[in-house]
Amino acid sequence: MDTCSCCPHETFDKHGTDTIINYRNIVLKDEGCCKAHWLRKECYQRIKTRVNKAVKRHKIFLIRGELPKLKEALERRGWVQKYEATKTRTLPYGSVASLEARSLGDLTLADGTLNEKAVIFALLRHKSPDFIWDCRNDFVDWHRGLSSNTLLNRYQKPSVYTSKLGMARVLEEAHWLYESDVASVLFPRSYNLSREPKAFLEDFRLTAAAGLLKWFVQRMQDDQETGDLGQRTIPMSRLEFAIKRCEEFTACANHQNIDEDFVAELPDEEWNSFLDDYTTAVHDGGGIEYTSEKTLEHLQRYYEIATSTLLKLKEVDPQYELNGMRNMWILKPSELCCGTGISISHSLKDIFRKVKGRPKDYFIVQKYIERPLLIHDTKFDIRQWYLVTSTFPLTIWLFKEGLLRFSSKPYTFSTYHEAIHICNTAIQEKYDEERRRRRKRGYSEEVVKSVRDQGWDCEKLNEYLKQIGLEGEPYYDLIYPKMAEAIVLTMLASQEHMDRRRCSFELYGADFVVMEDLSVWLIEINTNPRMHPPSSRITKRLYSSVLQSLVKG
Repeated sequence: MDTCSCCPHETFDKHGTDTIINYRNIVLKDEGCCKAHWLRKECYQRIKTRVNKAVKRHKIFLIRGELPKLKEALERRGWVQKYEATKTRTLPYGSVASLEARSLGDLTLADGTLNEKAVIFALLRHKSPDFIWDCRNDFVDWHRGLSSNTLLNRYQKPSVYTSKLGMARVLEEAHWLYESDVASVLFPRSYNLSREPKAFLEDFRLTAAAGLLKWFVQRMQDDQETGDLGQRTIPMSRLEFAIKRCEEFTACANHQNIDEDFVAELPDEEWNSFLDDYTTAVHDGGGIEYTSEKTLEHLQRYYEIATSTLLKLKEVDPQYELNGMRNMWILKPSELCCGTGISISHSLKDIFRKVKGRPKDYFIVQKYIERPLLIHDTKFDIRQWYLVTSTFPLTIWLFKEGLLRFSSKPYTFSTYHEAIHICNTAIQEKYDEERRRRRKRGYSEEVVKSVRDQGWDCEKLNEYLKQIGLEGEPYYDLIYPKMAEAIVLTMLASQEHMDRRRCSFELYGADFVVMEDLSVWLIEINTNPRMHPPSSRITKRLYSSVLQSLVKG
């Protein structure tokens, strides 16, 4: 054999004449060491064999975006990744051929080895993938020419039921699908101010009236002075005004206004004056004016009437506990994610000003949960992942564990800063980075770890709830089942809007807030929930576990 000393002689002992001739052809055509050529040839054959095997078994996958844990989970099961050319990555898949090989570099790298990605790209450029996962927010619809047997990770137009406005509309009639211990949901009331400003205005005003009574009753129960010297005060008549408005609402809820309409139509000026005084008392630390002992007697009488009125209101208002007394509302862009553009306000003027400056249907205004369950004075919410593998019949798989997302700073009403009130991971990561920079500069107050840094998971939450006096397994007995019921009801209400494609499925992330009374409230549902990059040790474990469970299923 005409070979140099570096040739792998043992290899020729295992092959016949044809292999030797092919090898000699390589040596004659190219310059350099024949061993390097042989190694490239062997590498190419290994890649080709693996690709051909995956093609025969229908195990070719394409990921549009960055999701390394999914890639690893699939490749461990014999799947091979198909790559796209640069020019076709932003187009609907299947609309054009993916033939631009140079986008992945040359077949041979600078060190003489094969570029595996480029080789696979060349081998699969005319082969349609069997499985496509699009993990980008700027989702592009699938081309209608795509094979019906291709497995897709998205349903068409999920925003109809997963956008903030879409979900609010879907849940308006969800009570018809209620089934005890199977399908039920608690969802903070929401409004589209570009289409229903009057309904929101009435709700805002009534919530302020009830809030003033709650504030007054609480101060009386705490034996606080209702009006100190030097303190801004409001007229006692505001209590009577608030009581009348709440009584009118209760009467309407009990259908006592069928025979006659006794709800007062008050001018906007009167309401605006009341709201100004409400803000003075509840938000600015004001009090109620009084001048004599007789006035104190009137206050005691108002306290008894207000307490009775609130009890009646509680019986007819399913979101009485949710409301709190501060009349806080959260504004969310309907189509955006990662906490972008969210703000909180208790000012009617401020809310309408923000909405007016945006296009129609841009914002949803949702009642803010003022009394969430706190862990060491810190707010948190729960991201619960679930997978829908069929829409008709509806088939839902819930992941066994949720992600606890904590705020960076202790809960307070003194400011509405996002680091305190918005638990979204993308928001809180900004303040994690800020704290790391402060530590490097030697700020000692940043050395103490926040709850967010302590790696809380559902098991730790369960133990915490038992420590504060709850019996059994509180998370698994009370919280998790309610999240499951809310997901079932929301998906049942959305079913008619969902794509019926046989080979589609979708992973969702539902966000919940638990209140002090352990009621569980669905805040929003996210299609294409964030699964990369992980922001902590907990998310690194959970993201990987979710994707591995999905692939196994």
